[in-house]
Amino acid sequence: MDCSAVISGLVSKGLVEERGRLELPGRPLLYGTTTDFLRCLGISSLAELPQPQKEQHQEETDAEGSREEVLQQGEGTAE
Repeated sequence: MDCSAVISGLVSKGLVEERGRLELPGRPLLYGTTTDFLRCLGISSLAELPQPQKEQHQEETDAEGSREEVLQQGEGTAE
């Protein structure tokens, strides 16, 4: 699925910005939210966002684990 138009729109509005690249094949870009993003949502930090619901199926749990691994790898470059 190509999400480049959505990402480009968010970048052009100043809601997200490039923060680096992951050390994975293809070197995917990492994006992070901006203070404008937080202001638009009326929050002062990402900690104020609701936590995702727990996954009910093992496949979903496996996919979530993979997503968390990618996020952890990017923690060194994204705030």
